[in-house]
Amino acid sequence: MPPLIEEEDGKTVTHSKSEDQCNCLARKLLLVPTDSDNKATAPLLPFVPTKFCLTPQLSRADVQKLLRNMLRLRATVKGGVLNMLVKICQDVLAPDLTEFCKICLVSSLTTELTFNRPVNACFRLSYHPTLFKTATTIVLRKPSGPYSIPKNWRPIALLCPIGKLFESAITKALTSIAEENDMIPSQQMAFTGRTTTTALVYIKEIIRAAWSVGKVASLLSLDMSGAFNRVNRARLLEILHEKGVPEPLIVLIQSFLSYRTTTIKIPGTTSHPYAVNNGIP
Repeated sequence: MPPLIEEEDGKTVTHSKSEDQCNCLARKLLLVPTDSDNKATAPLLPFVPTKFCLTPQLSRADVQKLLRNMLRLRATVKGGVLNMLVKICQDVLAPDLTEFCKICLVSSLTTELTFNRPVNACFRLSYHPTLFKTATTIVLRKPSGPYSIPKNWRPIALLCPIGKLFESAITKALTSIAEENDMIPSQQMAFTGRTTTTALVYIKEIIRAAWSVGKVASLLSLDMSGAFNRVNRARLLEILHEKGVPEPLIVLIQSFLSYRTTTIKIPGTTSHPYAVNNGIP
């Protein structure tokens, strides 16, 4: 990796050492502090959790579909397994993974952890296992340089594929709630059945409608840089609560957002873990 250039207090600093380059990438790409005092935290819940149970709705067919939709990635995290291997073994894994996802979706917050294995604890908790919240971030070159500028590198977070499967199960539950309660505005794209093509057709219809009455159509486009990395997690949980998302699912999402860490891997070195307390993973 070439030396990285960073602006600090009005001065230009060049980072040539691997450790300094990792810290620079963490600050500029992940927007996380790199000092040793930065610890992983959990966002506050907008309500006082009580004992409850969330009935899972995942079937074996649902899990098999999630497995089929997994990307055939060859990269993996330390101690993890390849996505490709999980896909190849999907018929064997599907029954156990179905039960595992159901287990993690079942919640009883007042029950203590008295089991020998973390999976058994998931029977009693809306819980996203810690192993699934530890990422390895690699950086890839964007099409244009210069590559001494951190923003010209694209961060890719590698996570345990079983954890990604469980994330897909959570997404499915949230999507079902949003669709059943009509929470998604009709103009919002990149959602179920609404592709980029749908958005282009929608824009074309607006333009043609303006032209048909002799008006001029103007388009204002806005690109929010680092939007997902800047999401306030506590506020996100508040919004979900205000929208009527079931409290057990919000507790599970809080667990998903809590105590997340990542290392940054560049040629020749892997950084120490950074606490990621902001944004959506």
